[in-house]
Amino acid sequence: MNRQTLRAALSTLTAIGAVLMIGVPTATADELPQSEAQPRTADFQAWDSAADFSLGEGTGVEIDRDETLSLTSMPEGRTSYADPFADQRAAVEYETGTWTSPVHDIGFEASDAIVSWNAATPTGTWVQSEMRGRHADGTWTEWFVMGRWASGMDFAAGDIHRTSVDGQSNADGDVYTDTFSAADGKPIVSDQARVTLLRPVGALADVSVSLVSVVASRLGATTTKPSTTSMTKDMTLDVPQLSQEIHRGEYPEFDNGGEAWCSPTSSSMVLGYWKMGPKSANLQSVIAPNGDPQVDWAAMHTYDFAYEGAGNWPFNSAYSASFGLKSFVTRMQNLAEAETYIAAGIPLVASVAFTRAELPQAGYSTNGHLLVIVGFTAAGDVIVNDPYSPTNEEVRRIYPRANFEQVWLNGSNGTAYITLPQGHPLPGEASPVSPVAPTGSTPANPEPTPTDKTSLATQPTPTSPVSTDDQQGISSSSGGGGRPKQQLAQTGSAMAAWHVVAAAASGAALIGLFTVMVGRRGNARRCARSM
Repeated sequence: MNRQTLRAALSTLTAIGAVLMIGVPTATADELPQSEAQPRTADFQAWDSAADFSLGEGTGVEIDRDETLSLTSMPEGRTSYADPFADQRAAVEYETGTWTSPVHDIGFEASDAIVSWNAATPTGTWVQSEMRGRHADGTWTEWFVMGRWASGMDFAAGDIHRTSVDGQSNADGDVYTDTFSAADGKPIVSDQARVTLLRPVGALADVSVSLVSVVASRLGATTTKPSTTSMTKDMTLDVPQLSQEIHRGEYPEFDNGGEAWCSPTSSSMVLGYWKMGPKSANLQSVIAPNGDPQVDWAAMHTYDFAYEGAGNWPFNSAYSASFGLKSFVTRMQNLAEAETYIAAGIPLVASVAFTRAELPQAGYSTNGHLLVIVGFTAAGDVIVNDPYSPTNEEVRRIYPRANFEQVWLNGSNGTAYITLPQGHPLPGEASPVSPVAPTGSTPANPEPTPTDKTSLATQPTPTSPVSTDDQQGISSSSGGGGRPKQQLAQTGSAMAAWHVVAAAASGAALIGLFTVMVGRRGNARRCARSM
């Protein structure tokens, strides 16, 4: 059975299961066993400045004046990679540098996690993201590869096909495209992230990383009670309206447009709001008979060649960041928290899943869909740009607060893409805050005073930074900057530069904006529909 057929079968089974579950009583939090009734919790951690990066350890990388990580002029690390999706699968030799974050204490037992990164990858260069987790008994998971990212698609000139890594499963957990899921009974309490920067040996391109983040979460009782709104008047951000459906049938090699493109369409709307996106010259060759070629471009440049779709969450954030913005995947407590983003002028791309009964106003059901929260009514109902609409003019909709909050929190743990310009304040910030050492993190070395370049503490016993046996065609050669294969578990925590926020939400103080309560119903993010 091929992947497309398997997807269709899974979508059908999901829809059937949803129908069968309608009318079946669900236990409330009070009725659940103590272990199952625990609150959903998420913890977010990011490193995005010279101060943050200096807390980690690096081999073959340095901190530039613009506070990004880049390869040194002569990194010692070497590895080879044979692109499994290339026409010619000959291995290419790369210079490598690796940055490893401090160990971060999550603060609870986490069951899953997502890594995000912002990177500049000139032609031929790419980055690999990894993470691992520590159990309460002090043992670590192996490192898991969370993504291999290149923003370009000039394959003839050396760009790799961006990809998640299939087949990562062991006693500690599994990776489902972009999300680590801990094995039953093996949650993690601490985490660590790692990024490897790669460029062809002898090339001069300056690959760099400006942000690494992780959000770890714990599953809990189903959310049933809606949050209280803080809205006193209607508020709507001027986010462009784009329909995914006008692209139905476009570019079959990139999942055929239409209902498969909810994520890149939503990302394109947010980019349009910030007046960013591909240049007109880039779009000249795009064939979009009904207009909006930027959506096709986004689908091509977020496409995950292993997943065979454009719905990889961190790939969408990395794509948005490639235009000079800051972007990451996080998880939120409720719509009261989302309101603080709208008040700060920041739209959110939200991941939802629902049956017709759960959100009847939508007129469809889905096992995974992305849309943009653009505002709220005075009564607290949610104003969205829903790309699953026949035309651009029909994209703007209002969904009832209680219904929407359930299908967001219970459908994806309150997952959202946050994209904003560099320096734009997050909720609760009067102005961009200065980075501080994240609470609960273990500094790897004292903070340096950066000049043009800042050297990082060298990691002991470096070996190959790229997995050697992950079924994706990589082999490594001896070199000063490599690391052995390890798999990644989860991390997440309070954001280094952005983690301290106090805001009133639902009548209570919201302390630590990124320490949030979340839920989960699977790891779906496809835009499949059951009409």
